[in-house]
Amino acid sequence: MKKQLMLLGGAGLVILLGSNLSHAYEWQEVRITPRVGLEETYGSNITSVRHDVISDMMSDLTLGVELAHEEKSNTFSLDGAVTRQMFWDHTEFDNTVF
Repeated sequence: MKKQLMLLGGAGLVILLGSNLSHAYEWQEVRITPRVGLEETYGSNITSVRHDVISDMMSDLTLGVELAHEEKSNTFSLDGAVTRQMFWDHTEFDNTVF
């Protein structure tokens, strides 16, 4: 498991706290690697405007999977993920990224 704590500065203060879990499984000759990630972020200006600034905590939940088949000189890989971004107080900004 990988965890990170990062502090970024600039026009606003953003704190990132994240983790990512993954473990590969073998099925016949295909390696299957599911991924689960959770990242908590504080945004001091989530709409990026100068007036009527809105701040909020956000949770990004990512679910993904990679399928890979390897031979001596060839590799076939298929990878995909879905991320759901959820705002704690301003749920009208929630969205899903494919």
